[in-house]
Amino acid sequence: MGVIVALPKNVTLAPDEVAVTVVVPAPLGCNLNCAFCFIRARREANPSHIVLQAEDYVEFIESMVVRRNVALVSLQGYEPLLPESWSISKVILQKARELGVRTALVTNGTHLAERIDELVALGVGGITVSLDSDQAAPHDLTRRTEGAFAKTIVGIRRAAASDLRDRMIIASVLQRHKAHYLTGMPDLLAELGLRYWVVTPVYKVGLSIDHATVEPPADVVKELTTFHREALSRGISMLVDDEFETLIRNAGEAIDLAKLRLRRMSRLNQTVRLSPDGSCAIGGDILHRSDGSGLVWNPRNEEASIFAGRVAELV
Repeated sequence: MGVIVALPKNVTLAPDEVAVTVVVPAPLGCNLNCAFCFIRARREANPSHIVLQAEDYVEFIESMVVRRNVALVSLQGYEPLLPESWSISKVILQKARELGVRTALVTNGTHLAERIDELVALGVGGITVSLDSDQAAPHDLTRRTEGAFAKTIVGIRRAAASDLRDRMIIASVLQRHKAHYLTGMPDLLAELGLRYWVVTPVYKVGLSIDHATVEPPADVVKELTTFHREALSRGISMLVDDEFETLIRNAGEAIDLAKLRLRRMSRLNQTVRLSPDGSCAIGGDILHRSDGSGLVWNPRNEEASIFAGRVAELV
């Protein structure tokens, strides 16, 4: 399971602030086929169920800014930099910048190289790039797509040589029995001059937040602690992504907070997630499957301002 909210570095929400994360439509589906895809697990981006268009996302964000203090707008995939998705991603980033809202996105990196100049011009505040090994074979196996590593590493290298370098986070998924995939990551980041690494343990998405688990937590914590020590020795700042406190809830006393730095959502219920099918999840509901039983927006039947008002009452 990859990064869920795409938090940039050093973002914490104040009591009156809201984070809005949007899943950008991919009409042709994703270009990768990751086994642990959070988007697919939530069933929130089926190409045949796209309801929202670029103008709908823009109107929703504008309406939310009127009602609440929106501190962050972040973009998720499938993949926001795909050719067929970029036009929508770009419009959202432009609007957020006009409104003075910080932006971030998470990308699989395969189209990063061709978007660098535009991302710099748009003033994107944080870019999280997924990379699950320093070697091609394990990464491509994880992403179930031959050649994915080659494209991603080109994008990362070009971004590391641009004004995006200090805004980049490299994110890796720690899979059960595959910790060896990540052993070379600290060296690679040091070589690239990148200093921020986020590692997320794979966990399962259930029908309720109580069913989201990390197994077995003791082994995961041991592996994460080793990576943290190795990263520090190379000047890399490593965080363990636990945005929804899934790891700390399952691992409990196994976690030594003096040895691990956890990245958690400071105010979980102030996070809103809008998906292409019009479904909207808040807080812990983001870990549920999108089944149409919660908040759902059809912009043809309801104005953005009215729907945003309904959402604002809940965050």
